[in-house]
Amino acid sequence: LPEWIQYYVVTGTLTENPNHPLSKWLGDALVRKHSAEGKSNHPDHHLEFENCREFAGIGHCRLHRNFSVYQQISMWMSEKRPLIAGQEDGTQDSRNTLALGDTANVETDSALSQRWAKRKGIASLLQDGVGNGVSAVHDVHRSLSDETFTILGMTPLAPALPGVKTVHDTLVDGWYGAVRAISHGVTELAKL
Repeated sequence: LPEWIQYYVVTGTLTENPNHPLSKWLGDALVRKHSAEGKSNHPDHHLEFENCREFAGIGHCRLHRNFSVYQQISMWMSEKRPLIAGQEDGTQDSRNTLALGDTANVETDSALSQRWAKRKGIASLLQDGVGNGVSAVHDVHRSLSDETFTILGMTPLAPALPGVKTVHDTLVDGWYGAVRAISHGVTELAKL
């Protein structure tokens, strides 16, 4: 890696205890801890990161949407550090100027945290409501169809019903499962 760039590293672990054997061996479920810390069995490939923060209990796929991770990155970016290593005199040129726009329009951490929590809360509420609503309708549908198949079982159609009921139940369960999965996915996206 080029030495003139400052690197900022965020790592996660599967367990709340970063020294737990699972966290040491599996890291954040995608990157092993040893590798995430820049360590290598080959001395020429070992990296030293000055700006590194581990978030215990946060897996790889959750790091990008975790508010604590955002706060850490925000803190790093707000520090008065040159983006180009070795340029400690405070001078700036086009290589190390980070334009973040007018800071007067930047939300405070508290306001951003509240907005983030409110949005996630609303999304969770919608997720629970839609999921429970779909499950309730599914249960009523299955109950009514079970009664219908029971009544039809007393007719001359009875020999054909087991196969028809199996196809019906499979389609109904698949349909409601798909609706639940789609609504869950949409509300998970809303939480990002």
